[in-house]
Amino acid sequence: MSLCSGNRQGYKLLCNGSQYKCTACGQVGCTQNRADYCSGQVFLSTGQCVKCGALGTRELLSSEATQYASTLMKDSRPAA
Repeated sequence: MSLCSGNRQGYKLLCNGSQYKCTACGQVGCTQNRADYCSGQVFLSTGQCVKCGALGTRELLSSEATQYASTLMKDSRPAA
């Protein structure tokens, strides 16, 4: 699973957000609630691509929550 490896502006921390692909222009990156918040940003939280301006073209490639949620559902302890 690949997560956004862009850096958050001001904090110099990795974004580690879900990766999305714009089906209109092919750009891949994360979604942020402000423009230029992450160097790997491709979408605003409104779903608009910041590269080509298209709306409704966001396709989820990976989710940081998917791996975490699947580990919550599995109990590593042996059955009694």
